[in-house]
Amino acid sequence: MFSALPQYLKFDRDIVQIGILAETQAFTSAIDMYVNGYNSRIGKRAVSLRSLATDPGRAIVPDLFQQFSSYYGSDDFADKTIVSALRQEGQFAGANPAQRRETTIRMLQGAVSYMSLLTQLYTAVDKCKAGEDARSWWDKGVALFVGSIEGEIRGGDPNVYGEMLYSLGKEACEDFGTCEGSGDASSNEDLMNSFTSGLALLADKSCDSAAKMIKTDIMPALLISMVQGTLDYGDQMEDLSAGTTDDALATGYALSRSILPQVNDSNPTSAGTIDSNMDFQLSSDPVPDGTETLFDAIAYAISGMNVDCKKIGSLDGLTVCSEDLRPHQSTPTEMGDGMYTTTTYVQDRYVLQCLRLCAIGMG
Repeated sequence: MFSALPQYLKFDRDIVQIGILAETQAFTSAIDMYVNGYNSRIGKRAVSLRSLATDPGRAIVPDLFQQFSSYYGSDDFADKTIVSALRQEGQFAGANPAQRRETTIRMLQGAVSYMSLLTQLYTAVDKCKAGEDARSWWDKGVALFVGSIEGEIRGGDPNVYGEMLYSLGKEACEDFGTCEGSGDASSNEDLMNSFTSGLALLADKSCDSAAKMIKTDIMPALLISMVQGTLDYGDQMEDLSAGTTDDALATGYALSRSILPQVNDSNPTSAGTIDSNMDFQLSSDPVPDGTETLFDAIAYAISGMNVDCKKIGSLDGLTVCSEDLRPHQSTPTEMGDGMYTTTTYVQDRYVLQCLRLCAIGMG
């Protein structure tokens, strides 16, 4: 179906090797692997993961690149975070080797591969509009989504997790009840179907239709596993204490950074809540406001992110689909008997409980 170029299939092998080097505390070699690359090559020249993280071509992705740049105040936030973690600098000065490793590989799995694969897909659309054969660019995008470790069978190897977003989908769907019978994530199935349809559109020179598919189908589906991962590891982080050595702190931090710009674009208060609860810091307890607060924050933002909340599934009975927790941002929200609350995310837990009770006629 896809003739993905070998060099774009093998970035996940660099991620694996960076992880192994970090696990053995060979961080100098891990940095060298990240900066210079090894497994992904064009001819004899290695193409590095850092080149993906800092690629100026990312600006081709409508809105998203600007959202990341504006939110983080930098075009290269992911690269700076990875380098800081590997060098044990800044907020990672007190991080242990496992936390530094997890920050690195999850930033590569999330923010870096997410933006990179979309860059290739939108480049394919531009090539299509220029009258060129765009399919190889589309294939590169798919390769950056799947990687090489999953194998060639659709659904991937049920006994192996790779390192790209496809693998995060398989990992997250188990806890959220969104796996297919094959063990693959429903979101992965939807994405592979969209990739197939998009390839056909490009072959037919239906360039605008392919661009529309990226925006309306592919981008929302890519967010699903990152939202699930953020919530899943947020739930694990709630059980940790200040000064924890658990690498779940790093995983939750990295995955949350991959969605925060889009959460912020939909609901800045929700982004602030997720940011403060899932920041990588060792001086206080993680997720002090509790897991339910994270779900509520996503519930307020999810529709503005163009994601069907039902596709997120549920974790221990918690969902992001409570309609009473999603007021319109430009109008007040009626609580009952003429009472109104604020127009954005309400952080007060007593008000949230009142909203729930009123919605089911118990207020």
